[in-house]
Amino acid sequence: GPKMTQEHGVSHEGPVEDRVLSALGDRARPPPEGFNRFTLQVAPALALPDPLIRAMQPATHQDIRLKNLVDAFAPLGDLQTKFTKLVASLRRSEEALSLSAAIRMFGADRALDFLAVAYLHPGGDGKGQNGDATKALGYANRARDHHSTYGRYVETAYIGGLVFDILRMLIAAGPPGMTRKRQLDFLEETFEHGLATSDIALRLSKSAGDVPFTDYAFPACLVHDIGAAAMAVVHPEAIEDLKKLHSGDLPPGALALAEREIFGMTHAVYGGLVCRYFAPLRPVADVVLYHHDPYLFPHESTASLKPFTEMVTLANHVARHLVAPEDDADPVVQEWWKRPELEDAHVSDEALVATVEALLRKG
Repeated sequence: GPKMTQEHGVSHEGPVEDRVLSALGDRARPPPEGFNRFTLQVAPALALPDPLIRAMQPATHQDIRLKNLVDAFAPLGDLQTKFTKLVASLRRSEEALSLSAAIRMFGADRALDFLAVAYLHPGGDGKGQNGDATKALGYANRARDHHSTYGRYVETAYIGGLVFDILRMLIAAGPPGMTRKRQLDFLEETFEHGLATSDIALRLSKSAGDVPFTDYAFPACLVHDIGAAAMAVVHPEAIEDLKKLHSGDLPPGALALAEREIFGMTHAVYGGLVCRYFAPLRPVADVVLYHHDPYLFPHESTASLKPFTEMVTLANHVARHLVAPEDDADPVVQEWWKRPELEDAHVSDEALVATVEALLRKG
């Protein structure tokens, strides 16, 4: 690389990364306390076993999905027998059922619910800690039901919702009181904003030209702020600060600065970590990490994700400021929706306005 000169220990030539490291010298900062809590509390809960991960993956054929579900039951021992007996009782049949037959009768989606609860709540009966699978997997099923209107890859929506269920499980394990209620309220608000962003992105993808990875548009948008929800888990003492920051109209740069000052890390960094630990969402980890700064994509290997991330960013902006523009020249288009960081976005102003108008007409 180019020769680097130094004055007072600071490099003035060469790549910017080298200059920053040169300025910092050997000073090492300890990780933020929230990161330590995340590593100890949240990360282990996100590390799903491989059989469950395979069972949740989109399958090109029903037989492949059935095989993945059967394989996921194998490590569960007695719960496998309980499942087949449960299905037989529901069918009012005294005959013993094979596992494959029981899954077909019960339905693949409901069988996946049973599996997810069994793996997330080991030692239980497959119905969750405090009720049935519908309650234990409320977010996963809401996401799946919501996405079913769009057709393809409903499984990816379920995966996105399941992350919220895991965070809710962690919050519920904490002490009762107003803090826990505020955490759960913030989790719900984050989920609802994710749904709204997903709806907008799926509509935008139809007019965005050749944007890759749009099959992941729903889960990526659903979890784009999952880092903020994770911050609510690891920083219960600062839940009010977190809610104020994310309910206002702070520009992304100001929001990131405030989060670093209060929490030591931004919600985008936490979100990227969540997706890396939660294996089914690793394909969108960088999308979540850069959802406020798509222009910062650093690696050629992920460069193809930039247009997709720009679409997620744009949908997020629109969801935060969903108003009816007067025309294509309305200030809201450039000042709130596109902003300078999206000047290269693959959606024209005309298509963007038409998408928002159609969404508002739908109500």
